[in-house]
Amino acid sequence: GLTTAGVISGIAAGPDGNMWIAMPSVNQIAKVDMAGNVTPYSAGITVGASPVGIVVGADGNLWFTGGGSGTVPQVDSSIGRITTAGVVTEFPFGPYASNDPSGIVAGSDGNIWAVNILEASIVRARTGEAAPSSDPVVTNIKQVTNNGKANFAPYLHPDNKRVLYVSNQADPKGRDFDVFLINVD
Repeated sequence: GLTTAGVISGIAAGPDGNMWIAMPSVNQIAKVDMAGNVTPYSAGITVGASPVGIVVGADGNLWFTGGGSGTVPQVDSSIGRITTAGVVTEFPFGPYASNDPSGIVAGSDGNIWAVNILEASIVRARTGEAAPSSDPVVTNIKQVTNNGKANFAPYLHPDNKRVLYVSNQADPKGRDFDVFLINVD
């Protein structure tokens, strides 16, 4: 079974028929098969990365956000990829002064979208072709919101031109959340 110390913060149905979960408190991604057998993966995940969200990408791999330890978020925050064989690769979350990626979604455009809660923004990570090392790369991370408020639950609109998200940007007190739509360009 799952470790009792592990907090589950994300779950995704994998392309391999297994459930995959993000467990930030034990710095792991775990695979749970339909018989209930658990296989934890931590090799390749930076110590303190704390995986929080997980989603299946258009490339058939699972992608996760690593919120980092919070002590040096611009260093230990990342977007990671784990294959169904359990091979992990992490990519820096971007050139922002402070990073804390949390929510993550695979867009119908083949890109990965994530929320950076410390920058109050939504970013797009393009999953590119294989680099010379035969390792796919995350390129062109782009911030699409910058309103200084809380932004959550990004969802790429089916037209691939707009992102739907939830924010408290319209409430001066910051308590009420509404749904907003923004162009990706």
